[in-house]
Amino acid sequence: MATLRAFSTVPRTRVSSRALRDHDPVIGLGAFVLGTPDPARLAAFYRELLGWTTVEGGDPTFLRLRAPEQERPGLSFQLEPDHVAPTWPPT
Repeated sequence: MATLRAFSTVPRTRVSSRALRDHDPVIGLGAFVLGTPDPARLAAFYRELLGWTTVEGGDPTFLRLRAPEQERPGLSFQLEPDHVAPTWPPT
């Protein structure tokens, strides 16, 4: 049976207050990616809401934001031209 190992740049002391053994998995979240028909518009909304900065924005089909004081986690916006917004409540 294969063993799943995950690696993170987060120091183990920040992951949990309990003592970790060498074989305990450590998982770190790098980014969230949101699909949207208008990446620039959605990125502008979240940039204003969170006060984050654009770190990748040369390609109009993909933009990435991050907090000014840290690299990760980031928030990315990817073009999905066929995206259909959900309706609530479901019909």
